[in-house]
Amino acid sequence: MADVWLCVQGQNLPAHGAVLAMHSGWFCKLLRDAKRGEVQHRMVEGKPVIKVDEWMEDVDILLSFMYGVQVKAETVESADKILGIAEKYDMPGLVKVVETRLCAAAEQMSFCTPHSEDAHGGGCKDRWEAAKWLAMAERLDMNDLKTQCQFVILRDIADFVSKPLSAQGQAEKHKTQQAVACLEKHGVSIRSMCEMILAIVDKSRQLVRPAFRCPTCQQLHIRSRNQRCASCDCGTLIETNACRAFVEMKKEAFLKSLACFNGQKSLTTD
Repeated sequence: MADVWLCVQGQNLPAHGAVLAMHSGWFCKLLRDAKRGEVQHRMVEGKPVIKVDEWMEDVDILLSFMYGVQVKAETVESADKILGIAEKYDMPGLVKVVETRLCAAAEQMSFCTPHSEDAHGGGCKDRWEAAKWLAMAERLDMNDLKTQCQFVILRDIADFVSKPLSAQGQAEKHKTQQAVACLEKHGVSIRSMCEMILAIVDKSRQLVRPAFRCPTCQQLHIRSRNQRCASCDCGTLIETNACRAFVEMKKEAFLKSLACFNGQKSLTTD
């Protein structure tokens, strides 16, 4: 039986204090303080009324998660919005739901090469900035997302440094400088930057190997003696941006290194 009211945009919604407290640190503290008499609430039908300064649709998201209805962060815009709610009301379970969605979309993130405004809808360029999500991941302890964002940043830096000097024009250098400045703008910690440097050092001896792409099946390969694709044996391999190609090929190894340096798991030798 409902024992509290949530006042949202002038409407009183029935709710269960135990459910609110179980899923939200914010509600848990509020209800605990009310029970101790430290906070006074208006009473309706013998039940306290808790004012929630949110739009009704945002409270619907909050309550849906609390009462076991699946919350879908189907777009990065909705994920951004839901994370804001989860952070404000201290809801680690809801944070985890959004983290899973963003990890699945990590391939769409970028660092040195921002997406165009309408490439992924919403007209918001910074929605897919790896620097922005890395800072958010640090703030909300989303370690899986943190590792994915760090990898995206390493991948895009590798793409830049692997280009011939003649291709690294002023525009490219300016773009990369802007991307690096985004780390500071979004508040990425020195620790995260150092973890990325350590991951590069951990794999540095392997980064110098030439890498090739098969023109038929598009598989990436380290140089082989016969220079033929090991997957389809279709013909001569084509040399590609070696540094980025190797980072892509060794994604799992880099993720393990990054996870180790940010304290998630033990480093395993690749």
